[in-house]
Amino acid sequence: MNLNSGMCLEIADWRTDNGAPARLWDCHYGANQQWSPWRV
Repeated sequence: MNLNSGMCLEIADWRTDNGAPARLWDCHYGANQQWSPWRV
């Protein structure tokens, strides 16, 4: 959750394709708002 906005980062419209846009949205803690760290 973003402390400034109170919103969560999610992948728009539950999309699974590469390049799907991310956005801030009301938090509902669905699968499209779950994040894991990834080392690149």
